[in-house]
Amino acid sequence: MIFKSLHLENWKQFENISIEFNSRLTVITGANGAGKSTLLRILSRLIGWNFHEIVVPSAKRGPEGGFRIRSIRKKTNEQPTSVIGQLTLLNGQNISLNVPLTSSMVNYDLSLQPHLTQRGINIPSHRTQYSYKHVQSIPVRAHTRNEAFDLFSNSLRSRAHGEWSETPNYHMKASIISLAVFGSGNEFVQPDIQARNLFLGFIEILKKLLPETIGFENIIIREGEVVLQTKSGEFLLDSVSGGIGALFDLAWQIFMYDSDRKNPFFVIIDEAENHLHASMQRRLLPNLLDAFPNAQFIITTHSPLMVNSVRNSSVYVLNYNEENSVFSQLLDFENKAANASQILREVLGVPVTIPVWVEKSLESILSDFRGNELTAESYLELKRQLTEIGLSDHLPQALDMIQGEEK
Repeated sequence: MIFKSLHLENWKQFENISIEFNSRLTVITGANGAGKSTLLRILSRLIGWNFHEIVVPSAKRGPEGGFRIRSIRKKTNEQPTSVIGQLTLLNGQNISLNVPLTSSMVNYDLSLQPHLTQRGINIPSHRTQYSYKHVQSIPVRAHTRNEAFDLFSNSLRSRAHGEWSETPNYHMKASIISLAVFGSGNEFVQPDIQARNLFLGFIEILKKLLPETIGFENIIIREGEVVLQTKSGEFLLDSVSGGIGALFDLAWQIFMYDSDRKNPFFVIIDEAENHLHASMQRRLLPNLLDAFPNAQFIITTHSPLMVNSVRNSSVYVLNYNEENSVFSQLLDFENKAANASQILREVLGVPVTIPVWVEKSLESILSDFRGNELTAESYLELKRQLTEIGLSDHLPQALDMIQGEEK
């Protein structure tokens, strides 16, 4: 775990943001424009992603001229300061978040004082579509773990800032070929054990993250191309769908960054559901936590299939108050599931589905009730068992599951 908490006041659309980060997974959701990506941009500054912030041009000018960046929303005599909030790390260090009160231009910088560089990865919302390009040459040795990560990450960062570069997946393809070719070696090339372990390790991570329906088995190199072997056949890496490509990108970046599998680091994913089929959305976060036990994940999403897909997580909603300013709200799916689900329905505009962890808990309990007639006594016993594990709000779903089987 890297981050402990984030607090913001009276900046942009935010009136009051207070987030206590979960040690493994923090999910931030809310309507478009509520500021989810803005919060992630603050965290990403600690790993070198320096975005410009933007102030809306207005006729109102600050006392020193320029566009007004900060103001106090409530009618008080309090004067705005340059400090908009504080980021606290797990080790207790506090980082002050500062902006200028005014600016002579539309864009300005948010500064972190002190600027304490951390270990982490930022995965922006816009994923790069896979397209075919032949790898013309490979290096004279296998890419190291750091080299493979940097090539991919630098390309991703360049494209996020509007600069041209080779696509991230092209660099991944070249690195995979280099690891495969030099990893095992032959009678003339000395094997590179580290490269071989990286290649095989990535294959194992893919088996955890790719959907079971794909039936992924292995990666081979044939005629200079990366070929994916599955139970349903073979296909090129370049031809994968948007959803499978998104999972490949996630797997590659996090696996290549997690060098020693011991030291903690954080992973920021903006709009984690992008390109993913509903079944993939439902299982992505549990699978990521299982595959990378040292990572602290902080993600944003609009998907009701993802928000509560992990039991041991913290889910925050960015909501609007009566003044149309944004505040943060922690949802309690353990003890107040009905209330939390209602809030999500109002914010996301769609019903919230039963997460995988609830299904598993229900399945465990319902095994004692299957094959037996549901009586008043068994109904009360079912209700009691659900209440004991904090799932009493899911009694209707449990009854539907039993009745569905009886039919």
